[in-house]
Amino acid sequence: MIPDATGFISDFAGVLTESEIKELEALSEEVRSADGSELVVVIVNKTTETGEDFDEVRVDYFNEQGIGQKDINNGVLVLLTIEERKIGITTGRGMEGILPDSLCKEIIDTKAVPHFKRGSEKWGEGLLDMVNEMVPYIKGEKFPDIGKGNQTAPTKAKPGGCMGALAGCILLVLLKR
Repeated sequence: MIPDATGFISDFAGVLTESEIKELEALSEEVRSADGSELVVVIVNKTTETGEDFDEVRVDYFNEQGIGQKDINNGVLVLLTIEERKIGITTGRGMEGILPDSLCKEIIDTKAVPHFKRGSEKWGEGLLDMVNEMVPYIKGEKFPDIGKGNQTAPTKAKPGGCMGALAGCILLVLLKR
C-alpha cells in the first residue's frame, strides 16, 4: 500500500536531497500555473505485495489520488520504487495525446535510467532530468512526433484547435460511411 501523496513531491523513501525536492516542486508548480495540469512524483521503497502488477498498482494509485482536474483528466504521476527498481509514468486521459506511452517510455529510458544505473545516489538527478523533459510537453511548448524526433512549437497549443478540427473531420468521415 502506497501512502497518500503529501503534495506534488512525496519522497517516502527518503532518497532525494532538499534541493532536489525544491526543484521538482518548482517544476510541478510551473506546470500547474501554466494550465492547471498536475504533475505528481511519488517515491516509495516498495509498491507491490504478493505478486501485484506494478502497472496496475500505479494506475490504481493515480485514480485513488485524483491527480489532475476531474473534468479534464490532466494529471501525470511519476512513481519510482527503490527496492523493486521500477519507474513508471501514468497520465490522465487528457494527457494521453501530449504524453503518449511511447514518449513516456523514451523519456524514462533516455533521461532517468542512465542516472539510476550509475548508483543509488543518482535517483534525484534521474527524476529531475526526466521531469525537465516532460514539462515542455505538458505546458504545450513541445509536441510528440514519434519517429521523426520531437519538435519545439513556436507558440502554445490551444485546446480544441487543430486536434479538434482533425477529430471533427474523422467523425464526419465515419458518419458518412
